[in-house]
Amino acid sequence: MFCALQGAQDDEWLQSPEWKQYKNVRKTMEQHQMSVSVIQAANRICCRQVIDAEGHCPPADIFIVLPKDALGGAVLDDIKADMPGIKVTDWAFALDTPKEKKPRIGSSHARLISCMEKQAPGPVSLTVIQRDLQLSSVKKLREMLNDS
Repeated sequence: MFCALQGAQDDEWLQSPEWKQYKNVRKTMEQHQMSVSVIQAANRICCRQVIDAEGHCPPADIFIVLPKDALGGAVLDDIKADMPGIKVTDWAFALDTPKEKKPRIGSSHARLISCMEKQAPGPVSLTVIQRDLQLSSVKKLREMLNDS
């Protein structure tokens, strides 16, 4: 539509595409497309099902991660405008948080930790651990314990 109204633009204009009140019409179009995609995805769930004569929909929880910048704010504003009555709350979300390594339940690591919790403070021989854990060999245990 833009090209139909404005005609073909030169390469210089593409570096800074201003039009009317928009500083960068291309970025604005990308932001609006993102808003439309998010709103359509949200409406695919049960909030699109009308449950009464007034056109209300059942409540639904929608979790969206938006950037904390002008783009995220603009998308959120579009969502609020197109979905009146929506309640927006912050969501404590962290991407790629460091995972705490826990031994698997029933793993040899958990059995070793359980065995060592029963031992008195001080050195414990591998023979005692081998006997308590009913191991036929301590080769893998020794490798595991030497691995920092």
